[in-house]
Amino acid sequence: MKKELHIIGLMSGSSLDGLDMAYCKFNYDVHDGLIGINEWSIKQAQTTIIPHELKNQLSIAHNLDIKKMQILDVLLGQFIGIELESFIQKHKLNPIDLIASHGHTVIHKPNQGISLQIGNGESIAAITGLPVINHFRNKDIEHGGQGAPVAPIADRFLFKGYDFYLNLGGIANISYHKNENWFAYDISGANQMLNALANKLQLSFDDKGNKARSGQKIEALYHQLNKHAYLDKSPPKSLDNQFVFQEFTQVLLDHEGKISDKLCTACHHIASQISIAIEKAELDKPEMSMFCTGGGVFNEYLIELIKDYCNKRLKVKIDIPSAEIINYKEAALMALMGLLHHEKIPNVMSSVTGANKDTINGELHLPKALNITA
Repeated sequence: MKKELHIIGLMSGSSLDGLDMAYCKFNYDVHDGLIGINEWSIKQAQTTIIPHELKNQLSIAHNLDIKKMQILDVLLGQFIGIELESFIQKHKLNPIDLIASHGHTVIHKPNQGISLQIGNGESIAAITGLPVINHFRNKDIEHGGQGAPVAPIADRFLFKGYDFYLNLGGIANISYHKNENWFAYDISGANQMLNALANKLQLSFDDKGNKARSGQKIEALYHQLNKHAYLDKSPPKSLDNQFVFQEFTQVLLDHEGKISDKLCTACHHIASQISIAIEKAELDKPEMSMFCTGGGVFNEYLIELIKDYCNKRLKVKIDIPSAEIINYKEAALMALMGLLHHEKIPNVMSSVTGANKDTINGELHLPKALNITA
């Protein structure tokens, strides 16, 4: 049966650089529990900057007690709801079938059965008057999975045709398919580390990687980063924001040397680990293709290094899509996950996360004004 849904996907990344909103249209059909995406597009998209005070609160959210965490959860939900309603009104978006929100990850410790994303779904639903789906990791974790990465579901359904899919967000993660199965994992920190260093120069980020390009690789620091135990751990595996800060970013910040040299070193570390991930996948192909998205794609120096490291022993063609896809792929991913939840089709793959089965993740919040209970 052919169907059509209009969904707004919301993503607030670990780097706290803004709230991404993507209004997506999906034409699809469902047959015997399987979905086929016939056509899809981002009809409208926008990024809203997170206010400085709220951003500061989110940056220390992992240290808050339960009561303060609950308050911040509602405050973030209200902010999202207000910005989303403004986005809808500004662009006269209609129809809208549902909202799919990732929220801000405060804690991600899947080995302890914990992953918390805040951004209260009930608040978003109340403000917009629209159904909201959030909490897209918990069911997978209940079944023994990492709850992440979730990006491969978009790679599978929306961006077919590549051997590898690299996302350079706050954390660098990769996905690929081999022998009919999908695999994915977090490689290392990325923009989180680079932005923290750039902040020391009173910059939000290193534009085009120019500061890193002007620096020199610090060999001792480079080897220290590359020797971290996480890097040798076999997937499935995923990274927590605070773990990245403590184990990688803090090491960079504490090391002696110029910021430009540390930025250069961090870029070399990221690029080298990406090349290792590709080599470890052992795809038996003379030439491979890699689809690259995330804010790190705009770091021209980092992309050059990735190409250099990847092509030392392998032949890898890097494809960088339009700015719209780079900026809003993860928001579109959330929209897709909302669609799959709506159709009661698994939206997290066990081959990626290590769960004992594919699961349907998400929690539905209906607007109270509709007087309907979920």
